Amino acid sequence: PEPPKEGERRTTHNIIEKRYRSSINDKIIELKDLIMGTDAKMHKSGVLRKAIDYIKYLQQANHKLRQENMVLKLANQKNKLLKGIDLSSLVDNDADLKIDDFNQNVLLMSPPASDSGSQAG
Repeated sequence: PEPPKEGERRTTHNIIEKRYRSSINDKIIELKDLIMGTDAKMHKSGVLRKAIDYIKYLQQANHKLRQENMVLKLANQKNKLLKGIDLSSLVDNDADLKIDDFNQNVLLMSPPASDSGSQAG
């Protein structure tokens, strides 16, 4: 078989290139629709910029949620440990300290003590 002529090669290359550009354009439109909605008008570079900004926002939100999750897990572990300890053995009965005061200082997630439960000493 005879090798393709220069004009045929160029035509084949142009068809492949056109398909490639069309695929990229379709994906940019899909990104725009996801980020800004189907009615939004924006240049390709603007769509990519918004996509980058949104990805950065999601990464920051994910990092914040992971930190929050770790804090909650630690508080939960601390709670489980304290439930297994007899707190009355940690407090001197003659002291003005109350078990509720001890719990409030140890557990970050506990609500503040009410005025009716505290006594002036």
